[in-house]
Amino acid sequence: MIDQGILDTVRSAVCGVGRFLAHPDHIQTDPTHPRLEIIGTGFLIDNTTVITNRHVVQDLHKLIKGRRIPPSWEFLHFVYPTLAGWQAAYQKIRGEGIVHHALLDIAFLEFDRPQAPGFEKCQPQDFGDLALLRVSQPVAAVGYPHGEDLLMRGKEQYRFGPVLQRGYISAISPLDNVPGGAVEELLLDLRAAEGMSGSPIFIPASGKVVGMLTSGWVGSRLVTTSNAIPIGANEAGDLLAEYKRAKG
Repeated sequence: MIDQGILDTVRSAVCGVGRFLAHPDHIQTDPTHPRLEIIGTGFLIDNTTVITNRHVVQDLHKLIKGRRIPPSWEFLHFVYPTLAGWQAAYQKIRGEGIVHHALLDIAFLEFDRPQAPGFEKCQPQDFGDLALLRVSQPVAAVGYPHGEDLLMRGKEQYRFGPVLQRGYISAISPLDNVPGGAVEELLLDLRAAEGMSGSPIFIPASGKVVGMLTSGWVGSRLVTTSNAIPIGANEAGDLLAEYKRAKG
């Protein structure tokens, strides 16, 4: 069992990435029918920046263009714990940046941090040390498998927040992590489904993030072998600094 405090911290940093199918103002009057289509998952890397997969952002743009939905309807869906239960918060995407690197399926999304009571619990993730990773090590992911489908019962929303999946590291590339070498990819024995792209991969005992889920193997909606981009503390700092420099 994962410590509840660790799990709450991770869940509060995770968000669904998607777009509304009706004008966003409707959630003020009818919160049980949010009509938010979740394309993928992301998580906070700083106070106003979410990291996700490049293909999540590209898929979102394709759907926006194909259905002629205004870009202003692109939102992030956070949840955080309160005394009364979990509270949902929808934040408009204000900007983005894509890492133009063939091997890095990474993008960043910006939003204006709200002053709403309770949202301060949504804090950037802590990252771990990739040099400490080993094959067979337990890991977990928090994300939105099947997008918004698991949040709905019929046309009404009946639960909030991302889903926890657990597994272990099956392999580390290259060559199961040659001592002193860079970690290029993580192969995981971990259930994944559409919508989980961009989910943080973290160590259950500490909550520290060591990667980001990017794909599952083969052609069904549910797979048990997944790929992750390794992202530790050093890598997260470098990626964020590069993005901030490019943004100017």
